[in-house]
Amino acid sequence: MMKFTLGIAILVFTAIVGSYKYMENEDLIVAKKRGLIEAKDKLDRYQRIEQRSKQIPKFAVVRGDDKKNIIERLLEIGEPGLKFNFIGQARRQDAHLGIIRHTFKITGPATFNETQELLKKMQTLPSLPGFVIYNLCFGCGATNEQLAEDQHMINIEGYLYAYDPNII
Repeated sequence: MMKFTLGIAILVFTAIVGSYKYMENEDLIVAKKRGLIEAKDKLDRYQRIEQRSKQIPKFAVVRGDDKKNIIERLLEIGEPGLKFNFIGQARRQDAHLGIIRHTFKITGPATFNETQELLKKMQTLPSLPGFVIYNLCFGCGATNEQLAEDQHMINIEGYLYAYDPNII
């Protein structure tokens, strides 16, 4: 009878310790699954960032080509007609991706056709992507200059995005 009681006690003790260890391992398994899900989400996020960063050169100009004289030469504007100016300081959009946003303004006299050609160049030049126009005014602003009959003052404002090729 003593052996039977001792056997039952060992069996009960084993069941208690075993169930405790099972619960502990179950919590550990759940924690590991959560960690795995978080790691997969993080990997997906980084892969999406990498894919987006590969697309940046298609939609932004290389840092260094975002100089006033280069832009004026490519757009075929400048004194005495249309004037290209950067407004304020360039702003970094994301320090990790090296994206810079310039605010620009183009002002001066132009015909309607010249304005259309300029807008087309700003959107289609393969060597100068990155223009985003947010304000266009044709025939606005008073001037003391004598303009030709078909010319009007124009005002184009927008952003020029540039990227640092050493970071991307």
